Amino acid sequence: MVRGAPAEPHPCAEPTAVEARYLLTMLELGREPAAPTQAEVARRMGVAGPTALQMIRRLRHLGFVHADSLALTEAGTSAALVLRSRRAAAHALAHDVLGLDEELSTREADHLAGAVSPSLGRRLVARRTQPNKPAPR
Repeated sequence: MVRGAPAEPHPCAEPTAVEARYLLTMLELGREPAAPTQAEVARRMGVAGPTALQMIRRLRHLGFVHADSLALTEAGTSAALVLRSRRAAAHALAHDVLGLDEELSTREADHLAGAVSPSLGRRLVARRTQPNKPAPR
């Protein structure tokens, strides 16, 4: 590896809860017609511009974000899609099973998506996609 070059992420790299929130935000921004900006990432995350820049640099170093743009790499997109599935499953759990209202379910799902272990994340997603089958072990 070249010194200072982005790390090659492990195929099953697990982002931290904060990194996960940024990845999900950047995935959503990447679907909009205009290219995402650092200012938009900061606004959506509710943080100052320098804070967003620091995390974007970290995500670049981890290999989740391209060096020359705010576009997610293949590894970043893959991680964000897994997180999005976890978020949807956590939302269903909070809303449908626990009976939380829509707003609270959404907030809790945003927090849970990046905070649960990979094992629990797989169980949540499996339970959501096949509610009558037991979750995998």
